[in-house]
Amino acid sequence: MEIKIAHCADIHLGIRPDKENYLSRMRAEEIKSSFLKMIDIVRDGKVDLFLIAGDLFDDVDINSREVSDVKEAFAGLKTRIIISPGNHDPFTVNSPYCSVWPDNVFIFKNNIIDCFEIKELETRVWGSAFTPLNNSGARIKVKNDDKFINILVTHGTCPSGNDDLYNPISLSDIKDSNINYVALGHIHKRTPVLRTGKTFYAYPGCLEGMGFKELGEKGFYIGNISNVTCKMNFIKVSKRSYLDLCIDITTLNSSVDICNHVFAKIQKKYGENYKDNIYKIILTGMIPDSFSLDIQYIKNKLQEKVFFARIENKTETYNPDNSNSLKSIFIEKAKNYIRNCEDDESRRTAQMALRLGIMSFSGEVYHDEN
Repeated sequence: MEIKIAHCADIHLGIRPDKENYLSRMRAEEIKSSFLKMIDIVRDGKVDLFLIAGDLFDDVDINSREVSDVKEAFAGLKTRIIISPGNHDPFTVNSPYCSVWPDNVFIFKNNIIDCFEIKELETRVWGSAFTPLNNSGARIKVKNDDKFINILVTHGTCPSGNDDLYNPISLSDIKDSNINYVALGHIHKRTPVLRTGKTFYAYPGCLEGMGFKELGEKGFYIGNISNVTCKMNFIKVSKRSYLDLCIDITTLNSSVDICNHVFAKIQKKYGENYKDNIYKIILTGMIPDSFSLDIQYIKNKLQEKVFFARIENKTETYNPDNSNSLKSIFIEKAKNYIRNCEDDESRRTAQMALRLGIMSFSGEVYHDEN
């Protein structure tokens, strides 16, 4: 028997990311939009089981309109939906889970492992919920000769130490479980589908990044599993990605040149969809101490071409020595060499040589006899 599943986690509906700037409301709306996009994909994909491994909501105190919209979206699916409440949306007497949900939605309500059996799919789905009580981790073992497909849905940290408060799950627990697939949540960074023993497991990550600690494309997994196989595909649904990019500006002489250089780098690296992303641009390299780096100007110019840009100045300054000294000749020759480098590795090596050369002229580099 083979079944088709979808696996998501950490959607955090109701969250207001980027609270410190004007992006907050827009990003909250985009998280919901990505959630509804996933629902459409699950519907069109004729999925048998839709697994949500915790933190569907950002809080138990969630707007009732938000909850109603989720229930309506779930009711429109011809698939069973399994929810394992997480640490942000635990099962409590005042949580949205303690209300009437569509008939196709199954919610774990206890902090000990429970099971839903679906005979027509020859599948058992195991899981638990975060509750006000302590959560002791997902330790379970099924029979080796079990003809059913066994799935575990849980919100927790793997691998983890015994002091981890967020439902620790060890690799040995997973390996010894004889579960066919462990649908994990809590870690917002996606992992590939991994395997230990006979058990496959994965974190899908979140649907939308919520800050510069959550870089790259976001989405969920969809695919087929059986007693012996697991073929899952990652589906990107995020509207935009948080990205950081270090750019050396050593050879540039004006803020206009820096803007053009940064923009060219972004276009080359991120292709035709570069405009949609949220960038942290880290400026590095060596600049003359007489050069006034106008960060606000650079930021404003970039934001005419991309959705959002944050600029961080990590450059170092030097005294260019405008005479015909050996130092000034070295700096100019090194900068010309950097401009003509044909590949990034050569350019990085030359930039480091320039940096060390400037430091040596200042007496800051010493020979190490060892």
